Amino acid sequence: MFSAEIKAIEAHLPEKIVINKDIVRMSNADVTEDWIIKKLGIKERRFVSSEATSDLASKAALKLLKNNNISVNDIDMIIVVTSTPDMLIPSTASIVQGKIGARKDICCFDVMNSCSGFNYGLSVAVRFAENNKNVLLIAAETYSKYLDRSDKSFAIFGDGAAATLVGKSNREKYLYERFWCDGRKSNVIEIPICGKFRMKGREVKDFILTVVVKEVEEALKDVKLDKNDVKFIFHQANVRVLEKLIEKLGIKEDQTHITVDKYGNLAAASIPVTLYDAIKEGKIKKGDLVMLVGFGAGLSVGINLIEV
Repeated sequence: MFSAEIKAIEAHLPEKIVINKDIVRMSNADVTEDWIIKKLGIKERRFVSSEATSDLASKAALKLLKNNNISVNDIDMIIVVTSTPDMLIPSTASIVQGKIGARKDICCFDVMNSCSGFNYGLSVAVRFAENNKNVLLIAAETYSKYLDRSDKSFAIFGDGAAATLVGKSNREKYLYERFWCDGRKSNVIEIPICGKFRMKGREVKDFILTVVVKEVEEALKDVKLDKNDVKFIFHQANVRVLEKLIEKLGIKEDQTHITVDKYGNLAAASIPVTLYDAIKEGKIKKGDLVMLVGFGAGLSVGINLIEV
């Protein structure tokens, strides 16, 4: 447990809205509008036009600073969580530092762990925050640039970003974390260097409904909490698999929040964007215990229990 918390959160989505009719028109895969709704439950998503991942990250960060009256000079560290960086080097965090005009005497680096990346990034951020560092933790993705239009996965993903300020709290508000990884299944979800996104959908679904379910149940046992005492923010894989996950865990619909239907799967950005959306809509309130559950490439799972 750490005396650290998410002090502020903002999201930024590209302006370009891509509906299912557009996906069918743009795709070379055998997909229809009915198939997308029936199998994925996704109605629309956002795609960048020409922006880079660092552009989305910077816009989310600047929005957070402006809306919360925070000076960029108060930022001591920038962590960017992404699996779609601007380039292999330098880090996207370094590029963001320049774009937002942050101080030069700060630490900037990326965390790459796909759909559980925000969970891992938050785990790093709280350790610095407890030592009086103001950490700008940003998750940003531009998956539209890496999708294979001849594959049905083209219909799943969207682009977006969320920025959080992680800082020291007056008591323990980062309450628990749990991680899991099986690199023997690293080829189930991957983007090869200079390649396109590819995924073995059936194996991913099985992983979510077995391993992820078990990890959440074990996490609840570890912290000695009943599932009804907690709100859940899950990685937004797709609506249908989330429905099955929620059913299998036996939690109520009002204990969680879904955004994948309107934003698509945002990979590392899906958890903070969904958390922001849930807070904005009043579904998560100050004082709530929230379990953030990420899962994806690796294969990996990340779980953080926080007090909002």
